Amino acid sequence: MSGDNTCYVGIDPGWQSFGICVRRPGEEALVRSYVPSNHKSLWSFCFEIFTLCELPFDLDDQLDSDLNFQVTIERFVPYGNVQSSAGEDTLMVIGALRYLFEGADAKVNLTRAIDWKQKLCKYLVKSQGFSNPSASFDKKFSLAAAKALLGRSLT
Repeated sequence: MSGDNTCYVGIDPGWQSFGICVRRPGEEALVRSYVPSNHKSLWSFCFEIFTLCELPFDLDDQLDSDLNFQVTIERFVPYGNVQSSAGEDTLMVIGALRYLFEGADAKVNLTRAIDWKQKLCKYLVKSQGFSNPSASFDKKFSLAAAKALLGRSLT
């Protein structure tokens, strides 16, 4: 494996809809979606996500790994500033995952959707002549951007 030795993990958290993309060096991106509320516990869900990323569970294993882990988690912002129990559960998922990832010495970034989606759109426009099929950065945009990046549909 030459070049970048970083495993990139991108997470779009949600209690009813959770998406993750794991990109290990030299491998095709692994994309999955989940419904965390269907799991028996917050711990079982978060541990499944942590395991999917193949991070070493303790620092001794991490020190032996030649991979760096860069995790980006989209920050949660309630729609219309309305708090809900699902929003609180989403925040707990974010906190639990951040705890697990940082405990394995992964670099964790929390970012606003508007920041990363705007940068991604600019990149796709410049590199591929991409055209946003929506007037905003909604799910329609996200699916089209994913298809442009992966070269295949997610559905």
